[in-house]
Amino acid sequence: MYSQKSTEYDIWKLGRTSQYAELTARSLISSTRTDAAPSIGPDGSRVAFLSRRSGSDQVWVHREQEAHSTQLTSLKEAQIRSVEWSPSGDRLCFVARTKGLTNLYMISASGGTATRLSQSPAADLLPRWSPTGRWIYFASNRSGNWDIWRTRAVTDTARVQRVTVGGAVAAQKAPEDSVIYFVRSDTLGLWAAPFDSTALPINLSSSPLLAEGPVDPQRKPWKAPSVLTRPVNDASSSVQRVLDRFSPRDKENWRVDENGIHFTYRRTGRMILAYYDFASDRVLPLHEFQDWGPDQNVTVSPDGRWFAFTKAVRRESDIMLIDNFP
Repeated sequence: MYSQKSTEYDIWKLGRTSQYAELTARSLISSTRTDAAPSIGPDGSRVAFLSRRSGSDQVWVHREQEAHSTQLTSLKEAQIRSVEWSPSGDRLCFVARTKGLTNLYMISASGGTATRLSQSPAADLLPRWSPTGRWIYFASNRSGNWDIWRTRAVTDTARVQRVTVGGAVAAQKAPEDSVIYFVRSDTLGLWAAPFDSTALPINLSSSPLLAEGPVDPQRKPWKAPSVLTRPVNDASSSVQRVLDRFSPRDKENWRVDENGIHFTYRRTGRMILAYYDFASDRVLPLHEFQDWGPDQNVTVSPDGRWFAFTKAVRRESDIMLIDNFP
């Protein structure tokens, strides 16, 4: 006898009815199967997501005004993970595991055949497009340790370039393209470093802050240093911590824009959505999620006006009995 548990997810929208109203949530995408991993398109009218409604995880696109979803991929015997829009909105990059290999794929936003971008026996995860759309940054353990790599966003090359040395599991280029932000696997915090394409890879272990070891999550006061307006734009500066209390477990739940960073953090068992404002050097709590699970994630629209997140809508637990068990 054993217990078998399952959870079904839908995608919800978090937004405001007016500029000064509180954020409220409502259902956005739902079906009788799990819908998860939302990514909001650059024009804010389309949401790419993963769904099992066709029998296995595939990439779908939802148009809110039409209340209609279209299946984009039809990969057989594949486990598909995160999906990301290109800045121009004409392509999507996603992660798929096929025949034991976890690589990056790209597909047109209008559908068609998905093509492989990376080819490695290692795992390539969490793709993020560069602001220009020319590069895709991703985490990979192809060197034996997790670091950030990048590849051209074209299908006729599988060449990659190493971006970091020293350990990182997620990264995003800043809109101005001169700073890269990243998450480490062994240390709390969100980090930033000056970016120079002629001086790659970036040695993350050169920062004296990293030598301090993990940050105490209960440390107070919690105040992010002003790395954007001063040291991080200085080519001679080293890697610096932008936010203290960001957990590597939430490596998918953060986005950088021109004015700050949307991110999540955990407080006494609760998940808080917040915004770090560069100008004021302050963290502004925006919303508290109830009953947040390990497989949930949240993303923000490019204009920062609304969010899409996965919500557990059905949880089941069955007691199973094995007949004739010796």
